Amino acid sequence: MSVYFDRLGLKLARQKQKEQPAPAPAPADTNGLGVAIQQLIDQAVHSQVEAAVEKQRPQHNPRVPAHLREFTNETADTFPPAPPKAKPPMPAVTLQRDRAGKVVTATVGDMTFTIQRDSTGRAIGMTPQG
Repeated sequence: MSVYFDRLGLKLARQKQKEQPAPAPAPADTNGLGVAIQQLIDQAVHSQVEAAVEKQRPQHNPRVPAHLREFTNETADTFPPAPPKAKPPMPAVTLQRDRAGKVVTATVGDMTFTIQRDSTGRAIGMTPQG
C-alpha cells in the first residue's frame, strides 16, 4: 500500500477510538468512611457552585426594556447622586478706592491684589500682596 492509505487508515482508527466512550469505572465501596466524606464534600461543592451560578445569572432579560419588566421590590439599577441644584456661591470681590476714586486694592475670596497703573493712570495689571 501507499503512505497515503496508511495515514488515512491511522486517522480513521483514531477517530473510532475517540467516538467510543471510555468504559465506566467500577463502582466504589459505598460503606466506607471515605465515601461518606467524599459525598459531604461533593454536596458542599455542589451547593457553592449553585450559589455562584445564581449570583452570576442576570435578574432580568437585558433585551426587555425596563418599563416592561415584572415589578419587584429589589432595586435593579443604581443611580449616581444627583448633581447640586444651585451654583456654588461666587467669591466676594471687595474693591478699595483712593481719594480720587481709583481702585487701589481688590480682595477676591481670601486673596488681596494691588492694582498696577501706567503713567497715564490706567490700570494695567494686578499683583498679589504677600
